[in-house]
Amino acid sequence: MSKLFTGYNSYHTMKILITGATGFIGKRLTEKLLAGGHEVYVLVRRQSLEKARLIFTERKNLHFILGDIANNDVLDTVGGVENLPEDIDSVLHLAASYDLEVDLAQAYSNNVVGTQNIIYLIQRMKQLKYYHHMSTYAVSGLYDGEFQEDQIASNIDFPDHYSRTKMQAEHLVRNAILRETKVRIYRPGIIIGDSKTGEMDKIDGPYYFLRLFNQLAKFKNKLPIKYLPLSCHATSTLPLLPVDVLVEWLFEMITHPTTDKMRSYHLVPDEKIYITGFVNQILKHYQLKLKVLRLPFPGIYSKLMPFLKIPKQLVPYMQSRTSYSKAQIKQDFPHLKAPAVKEYLSKIVEGAKGMF
Repeated sequence: MSKLFTGYNSYHTMKILITGATGFIGKRLTEKLLAGGHEVYVLVRRQSLEKARLIFTERKNLHFILGDIANNDVLDTVGGVENLPEDIDSVLHLAASYDLEVDLAQAYSNNVVGTQNIIYLIQRMKQLKYYHHMSTYAVSGLYDGEFQEDQIASNIDFPDHYSRTKMQAEHLVRNAILRETKVRIYRPGIIIGDSKTGEMDKIDGPYYFLRLFNQLAKFKNKLPIKYLPLSCHATSTLPLLPVDVLVEWLFEMITHPTTDKMRSYHLVPDEKIYITGFVNQILKHYQLKLKVLRLPFPGIYSKLMPFLKIPKQLVPYMQSRTSYSKAQIKQDFPHLKAPAVKEYLSKIVEGAKGMF
């Protein structure tokens, strides 16, 4: 039975180093940690320092640390950690290439080499209690069945360089020698906009289709087609999670971790969100009178995707028969629940309309 770490309580102020703090998830989580009174050290490249200062308003508990995960030593100092406090509690590694179309060289450099460099850094941090590693549900690759939270199988096929290199990064983390430092691995599902405001800042995943529907809606009374072809199975699901929900979950897990040496969590909803049902709901929001037509031939659909300005790398995910175990997160954090899709879908659609 896992136990909550008693060293952290409501009065404990953490000192946490974050990589990728200026990203879509990172900036929201960083703001929440700052608002909670924690001391946050943001790793930022020298050329990105001005951008980071524009994102985060100046305050006493925010500190910028110059460095780059692409460098062996990470920090802009010679081989040491002297510009970091000795009593840093946690490192949260968010920086990575989050792009299905990323080429192998960039994916490997950012996701694998970057993680190796971070591991080397935290091995030199003598008092570090926790290392929090951001992975992805996509490490399941093309696995057929229920994927376990600690599962890493060598015989899995991967549809793109992103998912493969994130799996390789997990291998490094799980096998690293980290002395007393405890490890947490987070595997978020498909992260979408804010459930309350619909705010989203990148076109990714279902947003490629939202962009398409936004265009079709302009001609909804003159469309020459009656069907929308989708390459998916009847049981294919989307592990959607709004970004504000993800941030709430991460904040809770980072500030109230268990005492286990290593723990891995699938950050996905309990609700089964079937692709066909989800798309049908969106079509209603756009008032598009199209019927979803499932295609059994993904190869044909892949050739159609570029004409719709949708990455062909999405097809294997749409064809997925994978489900994700939540045994560990339910045991450790049973109170963390995601809202039902019907509660926030209209906000997501409205937020998407403002992007295109």
